[in-house]
Amino acid sequence: MRFSAALFIGAMLTFLASAVLPGSAQADVRVTFINSYYYSDLSGKPPDKREVTLSEVRKAFVDLGAHFIRPDQILKIEVLDMQRIKLPSSDSATGSAHASKAEAQPLRMEIQYALQQGGKTLVQSRDSLSDASYLANPIPPEAKKNRGFIHMKEMLRDWYTSTFGDSAPDLQ
Repeated sequence: MRFSAALFIGAMLTFLASAVLPGSAQADVRVTFINSYYYSDLSGKPPDKREVTLSEVRKAFVDLGAHFIRPDQILKIEVLDMQRIKLPSSDSATGSAHASKAEAQPLRMEIQYALQQGGKTLVQSRDSLSDASYLANPIPPEAKKNRGFIHMKEMLRDWYTSTFGDSAPDLQ
C-alpha cells in the first residue's frame, strides 16, 4: 500500500511540475485520420502495416509540431488521404513507359488543418502535400533501416516550414 501511495504522490508531483514550470509545456498537435481504411496508399495493406504507417505519420506531425507550434496553441490536423504518385519510368531495353514500383513513388497527402489559440482559429486551410524532390534525394538502403519514413518526414518538415515559419529541425 505504501508503494502505491508513493507512486501516486510522485506522479502527481510530476504532473503539477509539468503544468507549472515554464518551458515544460509542449505544443498540442492533434492528428485525426478520416476514413483511413479507404486511403489510396493503405487500402490493400494488412491492418498491422496500416497501423505502423499511421502511427509514424502521427508521430512525425506531433514531433515536428513541437518545433513550430507554440505551447499555448492547438494544431488540429485531419489527414484525408494518402496516396503514391504514379510516375512513369521507361524500360531501357524496350523504351516503353510503365508505372514505377511503389517504393520509388513519392507520397501525396491530403490534409486540412486549423491552428487555434485562446479558443480562436488563427489559420484554417486544406493542403495537398507532396515532395517534388523525392527522386532527386535518394536515401541509401543502409540509411533507410535507421531512418524509416524519412521522405515523409522531410515532406512534413517542409510543409511546417512553409506554413508556420522557418524554425525547421534537422532530421539527421
